Formats: sequence, structure tokens, C-alpha cells
Amino acid sequence: MSESPPRLSELVGSFLQGGLTAPQFEAGYMNEWRRCRDYGLLKSESPAVQNVYDAIFTTLDAYCSDPELRGPRDIDEQQMKVEVSALFAEVTGLR
Repeated sequence: MSESPPRLSELVGSFLQGGLTAPQFEAGYMNEWRRCRDYGLLKSESPAVQNVYDAIFTTLDAYCSDPELRGPRDIDEQQMKVEVSALFAEVTGLR
């Protein structure tokens, strides 16, 4: 498997600009975050930036696209977008 640089910021940007649907973003980000974790690809980032990427992962873990399955601790697409946008602004400010 390639150990190319993480695409986390690219995925977030594409989602926030409407280039990815919420389910596409959820799957893509979670897979990329796991790849980064498994291969240590975020070691060059500051701990603060790493924490924000982890928080985005946690936000996506709370996302549920199906209203019928959504529990009291789950969030919908709109809530996810608001939270991801705010977290991503932190990453931008930390660099």
C-alpha cells in the first residue's frame, strides 16, 4: 500500500464545497484517517492539528444518514457539515 501524504484536508474541502455527498465524505475520510493512523502519516503535523483531524473522525462516527436509524446522540448531515466546517477552520488557523 502506498504511503502517500494524507488527503484529509482535500476530502474536507471537497465536501464543504459540495464536491462530495455526506456519505461519500464519511466513507472517504474515515478510510483515509485510518490509513494515516496505520502508517503514521500525520506525524509531521502538530499535535493540535492531529487532534482536529481526530475530532472530525469522531464527528463522522456520530453521523447517521438514515433518519429512521438516527438515535439521540447521532447527528444529521446539516449538523455534521456545521461541525466539520468549524473544526476545519481550526486546522486552517493552526497552520
